[in-house]
Amino acid sequence: MKMNILDALRANYRRYLLRGFVYLSVLVPLILSLVFLAIHEGDAARPHVPELKRIADEMPVYPDFEQMAADNVVLKSTKASLHRRYRTKAQFSDVRKFYDEQTAKAGWGQPGVPPPSIIVGEQHYVVYRRGSYEFGVYQENGLPNSYDIVVIWHG
Repeated sequence: MKMNILDALRANYRRYLLRGFVYLSVLVPLILSLVFLAIHEGDAARPHVPELKRIADEMPVYPDFEQMAADNVVLKSTKASLHRRYRTKAQFSDVRKFYDEQTAKAGWGQPGVPPPSIIVGEQHYVVYRRGSYEFGVYQENGLPNSYDIVVIWHG
């Protein structure tokens, strides 16, 4: 006698219902917990966003910079960052010289520069620190006319 799928379901429906209930009772709370964590991951860093915007607004912009996009804010549990993207035809050395002077006037620390990379060669970025904040100027490796100004809070 050949048993088809419907006969198998009818004979074992209680077992399948119980398994389904067990799987749902585990998966639903797990998914809800992960969604909650993803939504509230940056809550501790959120109060620092106005200070990031204030720092970015107070820092003079390189004279030839043209803003390409709206501010991008990234929130993590112990870090918040504000990114502004600009376009210019200026060389990185000129942009760095400008920001070395401006950050020194504003009381930021000495510039931190990266060591050369074997993979990408000379990296074009500079980072200045003051307390738990960091101000960075980054030139995109593949886009020589694209610069990011990034202000970061480290908690």
